[in-house]
Amino acid sequence: MGIDVTVNREVKFNDAHEHRVITGVHLNPKKSKVGRNPYLNIFSIYTRTKQGDLRRDGNPLIYALKSLNGFTITKSELRAFKPTFSAIVDKTLLGLPFASVLTMPSSSALAEQFGRRIARKLRGNIVSNAFCKRTATEILAEYRQRHVVPKTRHKSDVNRVLAELNKVPPNTLFSMKLVENNIREYFRPLKLNPVCDLRLIMKGPVLLVDDLLSTGTTLLNAREELERVDIQCHSAICLLSDL
Repeated sequence: MGIDVTVNREVKFNDAHEHRVITGVHLNPKKSKVGRNPYLNIFSIYTRTKQGDLRRDGNPLIYALKSLNGFTITKSELRAFKPTFSAIVDKTLLGLPFASVLTMPSSSALAEQFGRRIARKLRGNIVSNAFCKRTATEILAEYRQRHVVPKTRHKSDVNRVLAELNKVPPNTLFSMKLVENNIREYFRPLKLNPVCDLRLIMKGPVLLVDDLLSTGTTLLNAREELERVDIQCHSAICLLSDL
C-alpha cells in the first residue's frame, strides 16, 4: 500500500503498490535507533521510500498534510489511510506504558494533532509546550559552551552556518531545516520551555512525538533537555520515517 501523486500534486492512497510511502501494516512501524547507548528508540508509523519516484524527496504526503509546496489531499483520501494507521499505531504501542506524550514544536499543527491521537490511545497526558526553539543568539552561545570541534570534513559547512547565524537578528528562531543533514549533529535547536509546568511530565515514562523523522537530531536534543531535569526518555514515535 502506497501513494500516488497526480500532475496537480494531489496525493492519493493506492493499495496496489508500495511507492513513495509504505502504508501496509506488515512492514510498519519502521524501527530506528539514534544516539549512543542508551539509544533513543524511534518508531515510524509509515515508511518513506523513493521507490516509484526517484525525483522526489519521498515526502509528498507530509507536504499535503501540511498544505505545503502545492500538494493537497482530500478528506476522503485521508479516510482511506485510517484502517492501516490505527492498526500500526496499536501495533506500535502494544505493551508500552507512557504517562506523558510530548510533541515537538512546529509551525504546523500536524505534530500536535498526531500527538493527541497517540495520547488518546495511551490514555496518557499530552504536553505540547514542553520545548521551544532556541534563538540564533542562544544557538551560538550553546555551541561555544560545548566547545564543539567539528570533524575536518564538516568544518567549512559548520562555519558557514555559524557565520549566517551571526548575521541574522539575535532573536531569530533557529530552524534545523536550514542545516544540511550531515552537520545537524553539531547544533541543539531546542530548549525546555520555561513556561511549561514540568510537574505534568514527571509522573512516569515520556514518549516524544514528531511528524517526520530526518536525522533524529532534534529528538535527541529533546531527550538531552529532559535528562537535565532528571526526566527519562527512551522512545519516540513519528508519523513518517527517514529515507
